[in-house]
Amino acid sequence: MPLSEPHNLQTNSFNVGSLADVATPSTLNAPIPFRGRVVGAGCSISAALTGADTIVTVQKVGPGGPFEIGKITIPAAGSGPGSSYGMVLTGNEIACTVEAFNSLNFVSGGEGSGPAVANFVAIVRGS
Repeated sequence: MPLSEPHNLQTNSFNVGSLADVATPSTLNAPIPFRGRVVGAGCSISAALTGADTIVTVQKVGPGGPFEIGKITIPAAGSGPGSSYGMVLTGNEIACTVEAFNSLNFVSGGEGSGPAVANFVAIVRGS
């Protein structure tokens, strides 16, 4: 059963940055300026990927971490300029909860072939 949350929490969306080529193993690191819970993340790409699907792992970086929050799969089949993909949550409550100025890592495994710029967003509910 999901934990209940007070209804007065703000939900904020952050354009956290870009990877120059998501089809190359690389990491984007972005600080989150307040305490909250990561409830979503996603990306859009500038060009089609070929070969294999690319997996981007979203992690919280903090004491005792990094902790996996979720994964974004960018498929080779059907991808193209402007295609957007969302994160599937895989982390537990501890992994998804961030303190002020914890960072999020977006780690591309680089499985596909590009190049394709990926622009990332994080959605955080907190105060």
